[in-house]
Amino acid sequence: MSLPTYYLQVNIGLAAVIIGCITKMEARKTSWFNRQAEIYSAHCI
Repeated sequence: MSLPTYYLQVNIGLAAVIIGCITKMEARKTSWFNRQAEIYSAHCI
């Protein structure tokens, strides 16, 4: 795995966390990113 690809994935993950923390929306079980956002938003309380 190249470093640019790695950092891009990390940034996407961080974005999902931030979105989850801000919106605290119900995650769609079919969407991996929305599910991750739901999981991490629990830590933002």
